[in-house]
Amino acid sequence: MIVRVPQPHRPVATGGEQGDRTVRVWDPLAGTPVGAPLTGHTGEVRAVAGFAAPDGRTLLATAGGDGTVRVWDLEAATKSVIFLNLPVLDLARVNGDLAIAVPEGILLIRLDGGIASST
Repeated sequence: MIVRVPQPHRPVATGGEQGDRTVRVWDPLAGTPVGAPLTGHTGEVRAVAGFAAPDGRTLLATAGGDGTVRVWDLEAATKSVIFLNLPVLDLARVNGDLAIAVPEGILLIRLDGGIASST
């Protein structure tokens, strides 16, 4: 899967390659990776969504087969982890929230300045 991260130079993020547990951010103009792969998922990365925080920081949300969603602050090199203990099918940013598709339906997680919290 490939997802565009909203930034002026428009990097792209990839994940979900056959059992790969990492996410990679790329500079599409140079065709080179931006930094080291993002690690932490203990299962396959199934979904990636990029977005800008209200203060302009670039955030990236990833969902894994390990039942977690991780919200990465690409500039600060930090992450928050949401433990769902459910298989995550997909995710997307919707009206300031993070919509997470699980077999039982849709979960909405409110994102406040890049820190994830349940609603």
